[in-house]
Amino acid sequence: MIIRELTPQDARAFHYLRIRSLTTDPTSFSILLDEEESMSAAQIHSLLDRFNRSSGAALWGGFCAGYLVGMVGLEPNLGPVRQHSGIVTSLCVLPEYRGQKIAMALMNHLVDYARRHAQLESLVLEVSETAAAAIRLYRKVGFKQTGREPKALAFGDQRFDLIRMSLFV
Repeated sequence: MIIRELTPQDARAFHYLRIRSLTTDPTSFSILLDEEESMSAAQIHSLLDRFNRSSGAALWGGFCAGYLVGMVGLEPNLGPVRQHSGIVTSLCVLPEYRGQKIAMALMNHLVDYARRHAQLESLVLEVSETAAAAIRLYRKVGFKQTGREPKALAFGDQRFDLIRMSLFV
């Protein structure tokens, strides 16, 4: 597997990965499938462009045989009071590639990146309580649960807690 930063040229593969992830695990993310499907090619391109232009932000893709099979993102907290902390976002792996340690490789890549950037002291993330495999992975990487927002996610009449986790780098 090759891990590299995603660019606007990866927009189609990026969008496909997100749609597949939402299709297979709809309650594991903070966006609905129809919201993702309604995004235009220009919006997806713009999102990737924003990550590329932002200092300290990145979206990395995991590629197997040239195909995007997983990704993870890092966004800096803004402002001088919070800039020492980064936000982990968008971890997902195509269902047929799960169990091959791709998510672990992506998370290790992100943590290594954070450790090389002196301004980053910690990483934070939020994960749906329904994403048991992701929670186990985050714990293996060293994240600890630091909070829980009850019923933060609404999927129709179902409500799920959002778990907050952090890691000092």
